[in-house]
Amino acid sequence: MKIVGTFKIHFLMRCVWMTGGWIPLMFTSIRAQQIEYLTPRLIDLGRVQETHVIEETIRFVNMGNKPITIDQVRTTCGCTAAQIVGKEVASGDTAFIGFTFNPMGYHGVIRKVITVMYEDKDIPEGKFVVQADVFSDLDVEPRFINFGAVQKSADAILSEYFTLENNSKEPIHCHKVYTSDERVHVSATSMVIQPGKTYVMNVTLKPENTGRHMYYVHIQTNNKMKPRINVPIFIAIQE
Repeated sequence: MKIVGTFKIHFLMRCVWMTGGWIPLMFTSIRAQQIEYLTPRLIDLGRVQETHVIEETIRFVNMGNKPITIDQVRTTCGCTAAQIVGKEVASGDTAFIGFTFNPMGYHGVIRKVITVMYEDKDIPEGKFVVQADVFSDLDVEPRFINFGAVQKSADAILSEYFTLENNSKEPIHCHKVYTSDERVHVSATSMVIQPGKTYVMNVTLKPENTGRHMYYVHIQTNNKMKPRINVPIFIAIQE
């Protein structure tokens, strides 16, 4: 198995001057501490339901000739590592660092970093990337619409689209779809999306009032995990 955490070897050398130059008299090697990580540096969790909290473990073997101590484990938001600060790992023993991954509130491919640090600062930190493709029962893509900067016009009608994808195993009834402003219109006020199917929603807007505006498309559903979805719409209307 590949060793992916081999640490520096320090050399001590004593020399004396003799004819022809410096000659080494003594050569001493201090054996390096070695760590063999059994967990890949990229922990790919694949497609993960937004509500599914995952528990995983980072494992490594102390291949050196003396114990090592885990100083701390740092994580970015979305990951929580077990509290194992001060844990000593004897020579030849395997360490287990448990962590949980909570994807709630995330969407699409996300990456979080877990860093294992040791009391012996000569031992490099072990960094692991936790990756997941997070989805929910009802996904919206894109998550917002931005019309950008446009000229004011009483006759123009701007048009954009977003999709609703049913990732659940049951039909999702979007029983009410409406907007926050009368100048914004949607192509349907209700629909049923079958499992594995996608619905394309058309959004139109009349750029009549100057200034920066934020509107919403509101969607009410029968899905317990996604009872209400709000899709923001941004636009800057110029004279």
